[in-house]
Amino acid sequence: MSQETSPLWKSAIIPVCGLLLFAAILWAAFSGGGEKQEVDRPELPDLSPAAAERRAQAIELQSDGQWCEARDQWRKFRESIEVDSSFWLPEIDANLKICQQRCEPGDVEMAKVGETIAVEPTAEPISTEPDDLLKYYPADKQVRAIGFMAITGTGSNADWGVLRSSSHFAHESQAVLVQRVLENDGDFVHFELQLPILSQKLLVSDQSLHLELPTGELLDEFYVLLDKRLARTIQWGIAPKYMAIRKTAEIFNQLDPQAESTLSWLAKRLRAAGVELDRDRDMQLVEKIETLAGHTFELIYHRELGMKSITTTAGDALPLQELTNFARRSGVLADFIFSEVLDKEVGETFTVDVEHLSSLLGVGYDVEARGELQMKRTEDQGDLAVMSVIGGEVILEGTVEGTQRKGVLRPKSGEVEYDRQSLFIKSAFVDWHAEVNFVSEDHLLFKATGVKNLDAKSYYRGKLVSDEEQP
Repeated sequence: MSQETSPLWKSAIIPVCGLLLFAAILWAAFSGGGEKQEVDRPELPDLSPAAAERRAQAIELQSDGQWCEARDQWRKFRESIEVDSSFWLPEIDANLKICQQRCEPGDVEMAKVGETIAVEPTAEPISTEPDDLLKYYPADKQVRAIGFMAITGTGSNADWGVLRSSSHFAHESQAVLVQRVLENDGDFVHFELQLPILSQKLLVSDQSLHLELPTGELLDEFYVLLDKRLARTIQWGIAPKYMAIRKTAEIFNQLDPQAESTLSWLAKRLRAAGVELDRDRDMQLVEKIETLAGHTFELIYHRELGMKSITTTAGDALPLQELTNFARRSGVLADFIFSEVLDKEVGETFTVDVEHLSSLLGVGYDVEARGELQMKRTEDQGDLAVMSVIGGEVILEGTVEGTQRKGVLRPKSGEVEYDRQSLFIKSAFVDWHAEVNFVSEDHLLFKATGVKNLDAKSYYRGKLVSDEEQP
């Protein structure tokens, strides 16, 4: 199977993380140098100049991590808009929630940067021998993984403004994780995990929407954007915020002056899928960065006891529950779990338990996943063992306001490529039958009703990297 032209999806992260942490769509405020750059603000014709300025000031304060000041500015913005300007209310409420919790945590227990948190496993640890851990996770091994999950369909939502009834939507989750082995003695493995990107995008329109899968040149372009985001994350960090934009087509057709936003990249993928982006069409776009984005963690895993602890080493304080959920479901042993393919002959089948792979299946850290995937080793291509996803079922469960919600993903088709020499998952693709009763409040489609015509696809690609390749 060609690596250049074949989409090989596995994952990305759909719901994810207990706080609403959102990112600016046009956040290109930092260049690759070291100084902040002035960026022209898009006109917002449905806001008065004074209201638009208050909104911009709130965003800038939030980007700088001035949580209390940003909270106060969001309140002023809310007071300055018309009562019927409901389009802006979800943005205001989400950002107020973010800023209020960071400014005054209240009853939410927070884990400070540098504080080591013990983790109690909720699932049976994966059985491993010392030789297995040393073989698959030698010291200094680094893998950079990128994942996307795209969901398209139709539905309605009161937050979608003029497009609130029976609109078309395209939702995409993006996740980038850099996993490095710091130490390994055969019993304990000391991992470092960096999450420069963990986000969702939601595009709503009155026309049918499709996203071209990020392969070939589109994938190469994403790697360029990723390198810039990695450098920017290390230098400036990432501040969460929620931004909603109306008349998205107008913005798509503007030049991206900093060439660091993924907005123009998204527009290219829409055009490649045949979506016309004209200035007269009413479209809306929201992007959300999750709680853990921009953070670096160190995790200690024991071969018999499972995950033992997690420490935030870069970023800011995080809700304790969210941090421990991430530790339990981080999928650090995914490469070992899928290595069973190496014990099979071409044509043989095996199953993979998904309980330890929540994040790799696109279901998020605040959602329980159970079930299994049925795999078949189909062929070998050089150093790659290729397997097909031939069946299985993933049950998703979450509790929202005391009520349990459940969703189901069933694979229609899929392929995974495993590097037999370097012992890691090179790439994967899954096309899903989705019966998704969105089980996380943090999913951008959580309040959508009448959802139908769902099409869900996930894509993953891993790359073995060295220190020299890191920014």
